[in-house]
Amino acid sequence: MWMKGDLQSDNTETFSNFPPPLTLTSESSPLQFFQLFLSPDILTDLVKHSVVYASKKNKLNFELCLDEMYVFIGILVLSGYVPLPRRRMYWEESEDVHNELVAKSMRRNRFEEISSVFHAADNDNLPEGDKLGRIRPFIEAINKNFIKYAPIESNISIDEAMIPYYGRHGCKQYIRGKPIRFGYKAWVAALKCGYCLQFDIYQGRKQNIENLGGVGLGERVVTSFATLLEKEFPNLRFTFYFDNSFTSAKLIICLGKKGFGATGTVRENRTDECPLKNSTLMKKMEIGSMDVAVGENNKIAGIRWKDNSIVTLLSNVHGLDPL
Repeated sequence: MWMKGDLQSDNTETFSNFPPPLTLTSESSPLQFFQLFLSPDILTDLVKHSVVYASKKNKLNFELCLDEMYVFIGILVLSGYVPLPRRRMYWEESEDVHNELVAKSMRRNRFEEISSVFHAADNDNLPEGDKLGRIRPFIEAINKNFIKYAPIESNISIDEAMIPYYGRHGCKQYIRGKPIRFGYKAWVAALKCGYCLQFDIYQGRKQNIENLGGVGLGERVVTSFATLLEKEFPNLRFTFYFDNSFTSAKLIICLGKKGFGATGTVRENRTDECPLKNSTLMKKMEIGSMDVAVGENNKIAGIRWKDNSIVTLLSNVHGLDPL
């Protein structure tokens, strides 16, 4: 049941930069920081699966070591922020495209040989129905390191992000009106500093409907991140912030019962009939005008205010103040 009134803002103490188990200092090399996330055990698996795949392609003399894999991955990372129209250009002699660092690190033919067999999983044991099965072990491993070395904070943003990609793949999305229109859509839990805590790739509407079990997609994404953080940091209390792709009254109440704070903008048809002033009426009011109601025995607040447009949100931690 809803009623007019305001929610008393939660005064739970926040925390930031909860110290991760770092052994590095400001004098550590860039490679040492890089290896926190793409750790030797992850690249050792890449080496193993690539060698196995090479043998299946009758390249029985193919050998690959950990150092070479680091160089190979380094070239891929470099190509992301020094892009060229064709991969071979990094080794060409033309001054406008030649990259000395790449050319001295690995021969072109060797790079292409590794690229032709590069694998992150065993093709004979891929998870059924997972379009990302070929890279699932890599995603899971790097996510573990993201959590392990996170400068953890109490406030966490959950949103979608686009990873540019123009090739062919079953998970590729086209999002109209976005700065990046083509690519993989990822669900991301991030800190305010931009640090990625966890991510997962959206596999398409049909794939996700089959795995929802009657739960909304946005709700499943948020609760899966919340469950993971609860497991990893059982003594810390987090507050999540997200947009109207995720928010519903049901989700905000559910997170509150589990001890999580939550705030998000919401679509009008997801407010669970919260008795806020009509949006059409509020458009005629002055900028800054607000309305608020509370429900579930003062466990959730619905707030609507007029900015350049009408904004509606639900929260289990914030009332009009400080919003």
